[in-house]
Amino acid sequence: MTALTCPYCNTAFDASDGERVVCPRCGEAMPAKLLPPGSGPRESGEDRPAPVESKPAVRAVTVFAALLLIGVIVGLGFWYFGPNQKNLTEATNATVPSATRPPLALPGLRYLPADAQVALALQPSPLLQYAERVGKSPEQLLADWGLPVGVFNGLKKAGVPLDRIDHVVLSAGFPDVGLPRLSIVLTLREPIRDESEFRRVLNVRQNADKAGRAKVELPGIPLPMEMHKVDDKIYLFSSDGATLDGMVQPKANAEFLMAGVRDSLGALDPASFAWVATDNRDWANLPTLKLIAPLIQQPDLPKRLKGIRSLALGLTLRPDLAAQANIRFPDAKAAGEFEAKAKPKLAETKIGMEAQKDWVALDLPGVSFANGVPAILNLFDK
Repeated sequence: MTALTCPYCNTAFDASDGERVVCPRCGEAMPAKLLPPGSGPRESGEDRPAPVESKPAVRAVTVFAALLLIGVIVGLGFWYFGPNQKNLTEATNATVPSATRPPLALPGLRYLPADAQVALALQPSPLLQYAERVGKSPEQLLADWGLPVGVFNGLKKAGVPLDRIDHVVLSAGFPDVGLPRLSIVLTLREPIRDESEFRRVLNVRQNADKAGRAKVELPGIPLPMEMHKVDDKIYLFSSDGATLDGMVQPKANAEFLMAGVRDSLGALDPASFAWVATDNRDWANLPTLKLIAPLIQQPDLPKRLKGIRSLALGLTLRPDLAAQANIRFPDAKAAGEFEAKAKPKLAETKIGMEAQKDWVALDLPGVSFANGVPAILNLFDK
């Protein structure tokens, strides 16, 4: 047993030797070698010190680092189709598994704030099918892919396991001043069976300032959140009360997301059951990114992202697990220059690359998360 400290909630705990561990308090899974050590091995009867609460701003930064950089670091490490798989325009003609809705067809998107600059989604049904086939728990698969599982572990404890979730969408908005805004839309297959347990686990407390609102604590998200229950199957969450006000009514027209996010969603394979898409903007100069880059041990990340305007990354099952990464540049010339510079670096890998107008599509057949991320990051100048 080894004494470790969770970087998300600062809880000290003992863990067996292994490559990945799960925090017993917040449910986050992480590589053991990245965890700060505790005071050394503990005897079974030794009292644990009380966890030290981290400062709210630092904890918030950790969450939004995961949100934004999931597309840059984690998403680019997903596995992908194979050398014969087409992408972008040709992918839109592919057959979509019946259990998977195309990204733009997810009803939950219409509740997201109109100024969302990063959007993520998961449809659990294909994930559950794949997990059963490979003999792993879906939570373990999410952890293997580098995705935070604390929220889903918390919802499971609250009586909402993955098999009762139709889809969940999440967005982040980055104002010029202040912390980013986090919003979540949870759409269920069936009503919650034990509402009292759900409210207990999420520590639901009525907001005295506004009828129909509750303050909640979502496991795995160390931010104060507010909740609005639309009906028995739709729950809205946001870290900003004013943002939640605008989410209560779903958008009726096609302009329910920023144009850049819609363009990124259109670049995704329609069979993507898990995806992340960003708005079209100068991400390298985003103040939040410059702040969090040193915290995630990627101080050169803003420089590496210079020139990138959008990201669209998705996972599919046809029936094998596959992934696609699409990067948008300012124009077709910049995309072509990136392709010409990057292809020699990929000569000895199985990563495929193709430029189409101002987009570059990356195919990662059989490349693991551990090997895929460094290979992709090495394409960008430091």
